[in-house]
Amino acid sequence: MEGAQAEALRLSLRAPLLLNRLVDALPAASLLVLAFDGESEEYAAHEGEVALAICDRARGENLGPAAGERSLQSMHRASWAQAPLFAAGAFVEMLDVATTWERAEALCLAVRRAAEGLVFVRSQFANAAPEGCAVELSLLGFAGAPAEKARPSRTTAGSAPPGTCSSGGSSARESGSCAP
Repeated sequence: MEGAQAEALRLSLRAPLLLNRLVDALPAASLLVLAFDGESEEYAAHEGEVALAICDRARGENLGPAAGERSLQSMHRASWAQAPLFAAGAFVEMLDVATTWERAEALCLAVRRAAEGLVFVRSQFANAAPEGCAVELSLLGFAGAPAEKARPSRTTAGSAPPGTCSSGGSSARESGSCAP
């Protein structure tokens, strides 16, 4: 990332509250990637058909396997794609938090509201189970003050952003720690 792109990144990260509010104002869209395995291909295919029928009733659109494959490929590129961000003077802090479905939205909103004036906050759900899911929180900021206030200290217990634990999160990896 060079020149105008790097400067645009630096400018946007100097106004994280505005960036977060712009994202909040965008039309909501989600990509749900479903994968099934079973004792036989027929069983997995049947489970897939049942899931697609549920999505169809909820007015979802089947984009086919290509969209899911692209999503999985981009997920594997995410960590090494951060190098240009670092070169532009940004930092990325990743938090994985486990929670129940009842608490997932409140957790994301609490972390967003606690950190939105300091860093850009991105949330992604992963490892869905009937009880709940993992919420992957990315905090992207411009290095230096006041962004240092938003970076959890790796040596401080309870260093997840304010609102993470009180909103029902349990730290799964990386920075931060809290009990359910």
